[in-house]
Amino acid sequence: MADILQRKKTEFILWRPSRTSLVPKLFIGTASNSRIGAFNTFRSFDLQQPEPRQFPELWSIPAAECDLTSGEVYHYWFTVADSNVTNESHLTQVINCTDPMALAVDGRIKAPSPMQPSADLMGLNPVSNPYAPASVVLFKGGQLLPSDSDGVEIDLPDDSALIGALPPTTVL
Repeated sequence: MADILQRKKTEFILWRPSRTSLVPKLFIGTASNSRIGAFNTFRSFDLQQPEPRQFPELWSIPAAECDLTSGEVYHYWFTVADSNVTNESHLTQVINCTDPMALAVDGRIKAPSPMQPSADLMGLNPVSNPYAPASVVLFKGGQLLPSDSDGVEIDLPDDSALIGALPPTTVL
């Protein structure tokens, strides 16, 4: 787990997407101050498997490859093949989902429908996911920092403080 937390400082990480028939993507932009849910920019980046033999379920993209501006707050989702088995048409759909390991989300901004050309979606239908709030991150000095949507950094304890707070019966 500590490796993933270290990677999250400089990379967008998606661990264990249920279906990978579609290469997962990072869908990222800056929220407009005038309208919640409106984006000034939309960009989509294919995630890669940095070490497919050692970590076959890990997908990522370094923040340095995403043309981000230092000091800017970004809202993002991952574009993935839908794996919701309660939705009978999930096998043919693609959605934007909240980062499962996001340290901050903005519930005012919901996931838009994926906007990639259909060729990128491998025949899957883009659908909206009204239950997926935007994941939020501040890019500053080459680092991805937890923050709220206004850019106020969230001060988190280091790993040792978190581990020390766990009950003694916890298995890591």
